[in-house]
Amino acid sequence: MAPGQASSPVLPAAVQIAAAPVTRALDCSPQAALSGARTGNAEAGLSLHGELAAGATATVCLQTSLTAAAHATLPAGTLELAMTSSLEYARASQWQLTADRAMSVTQTVKPAPPAEPEAQTMTCRVDGPWEPQLAFTSPNGKKDASYRNQVQYRMFIAHADTPKARIALPNPSTADWYTVVPLSNTSNTVKKLIASSGHGNAWLYVEMKLPGTSDWAPVATGKFHTTPTVAQDMNATGVYCGWQK
Repeated sequence: MAPGQASSPVLPAAVQIAAAPVTRALDCSPQAALSGARTGNAEAGLSLHGELAAGATATVCLQTSLTAAAHATLPAGTLELAMTSSLEYARASQWQLTADRAMSVTQTVKPAPPAEPEAQTMTCRVDGPWEPQLAFTSPNGKKDASYRNQVQYRMFIAHADTPKARIALPNPSTADWYTVVPLSNTSNTVKKLIASSGHGNAWLYVEMKLPGTSDWAPVATGKFHTTPTVAQDMNATGVYCGWQK
């Protein structure tokens, strides 16, 4: 695997790659754990070597990733990845097939969705892995109590890769003073997010409806991430404040 054309000279070095043989093509996904994978970055490229029995087929899974920091600075970038293959029957030139380009793909860095208009960034009050708590400041904190108690909130979570695929986060309280949002690692909503999109970085959105209005308006956004295990319990899902670097 080698880099081709890139929209930015720094993009190939920022793209992390991992490759390993898999039993079936269906075993390859962005979240798949690759056993014995070769890793590196797209700028340096990498090679896989192995032996094949007569009539055998090799299926290779290639994963690419960017850190959250690189993703933020390289939105909408494109990078071509070229894969070549060669075969050697014996250690002599007449028994070797030269490397031909098997295929090439062009990947695009999806821009991170901008913060919701007029929405504040939530802060982490309690971090994971069991139940991080993200907080925001109510814009109606100085109103009288009767007004505040009529303010309603609704909340959603969405995977960073699919920010428009929001999942409603149930919360029994709609009082204006309730400005801390817990994200339990046993929450059915968090489990649904993981089942649909896998582990990784995710958004938390909070919207507000004021008394006497019918429209919902964004009030706050937060970032969190999930992991398949935690150090204290390898069978437990972890949920943490902020995006994973």
